[in-house]
Amino acid sequence: MNVTALYSSDFDSPHVAVVPLGSWEQHGPHLPLNTDTIIAETLCERALDTISDKRILRLPSVNYSASDEHRGFAGTSSIGSDTAERTFTLIARSLSENSVHLCGVIFVNGHGGNVPSMQSSSSALMHHGVPHLFWSPSLDNNGDLHAGLVETSVMLAINSVHVRSDRLTAGVVGDARSLISEMREHGVHHVSPNGVIGDASSADATYGNDVLARWTTDLVHTIRSCMATWLADVSEDSRSATPSP
Repeated sequence: MNVTALYSSDFDSPHVAVVPLGSWEQHGPHLPLNTDTIIAETLCERALDTISDKRILRLPSVNYSASDEHRGFAGTSSIGSDTAERTFTLIARSLSENSVHLCGVIFVNGHGGNVPSMQSSSSALMHHGVPHLFWSPSLDNNGDLHAGLVETSVMLAINSVHVRSDRLTAGVVGDARSLISEMREHGVHHVSPNGVIGDASSADATYGNDVLARWTTDLVHTIRSCMATWLADVSEDSRSATPSP
């Protein structure tokens, strides 16, 4: 997804910044390393096209983040949870400090491993009085956690060229809570040698479009809710308000 060129003058009136959060990590033998970034960018593109409000400025994506759990898989690059948290915080703080007309920052996350960093960053940003919101798509708690049916179907819906269909495969399938706990303690490689947590063999673009539509609807609602709060009154007092998700 190409970002529309932005200039300093674009920040000279009240605006909301939207930042996609992705990762650079293995997604089995069939999905690209930047899968999470592609999904986050696509959701931003669809949501912002739906809203069509020039007061929303879409910023470049964060492509490297917290992917330590994927260590041992070739190509994976992680900056770790602490650095990811600091990165998210500094992006929002710097935007706020340099743009007096910034009314808030919305981070659109496509990588589950970023959640702990997002939570820590949110606490820091609240302390610094920076209006913000971290958003992630909702997932069914069914053990389809990584490069499985959902992610592969979504990627097929976005663009089938991203998916190596001849390499679709199943990984480990089991209880989500147990898998997450084991993955956090020992890493994905220990849980699933092929890097897949779920079953991508039955992935389908139609299902992927349904998932994308649901996620986009939720993101549109979230962005509109933030704008209604942050842009209702652009006085200095209102800039410290942070809406609930």
